[in-house]
Amino acid sequence: MAAKRPILWNSKDSERYRADAERAVAGMAARRDGVHTAGNLDETWRRLGPAERLMMEYLLLIGSPTVVSLHNDGFLDAVVDKGLLQKPIGVASVFLNYHDTTYDVPPAVWSALNANRARFLPDSPAELDRLRTAARARLKDQIRVFEPPAGSSGT
Repeated sequence: MAAKRPILWNSKDSERYRADAERAVAGMAARRDGVHTAGNLDETWRRLGPAERLMMEYLLLIGSPTVVSLHNDGFLDAVVDKGLLQKPIGVASVFLNYHDTTYDVPPAVWSALNANRARFLPDSPAELDRLRTAARARLKDQIRVFEPPAGSSGT
């Protein structure tokens, strides 16, 4: 007579496995959406270099969460590393190295930036125009951004 085989999987293991899987999926979604970065936005903002801050202010000013750039120049690498921009998912590094690529501000970060525009942008219209002009001049060779027509609120 054959010995009874031990049960390796039971309902307790199944519940724990399901809870771990759901927690992992929620964590991946939070990372993809930039929830952690949005929660630490003030700290991240303080660590930005002048050109990085100018670019993020420019995106917020014109209301565009997407920027196009050539990956090879490395200009956006630090901003991606800080979680303020994301590379497109599923694009091979060979493509990134030789072609212009879109980078997006994660949704939670974009919402946090827009909800706190007054903290990240100047108050006066003259300062906003100065920022827009300075950003265009400084960033014109490094990034491309769709800028809505004049008179648009940028939000």
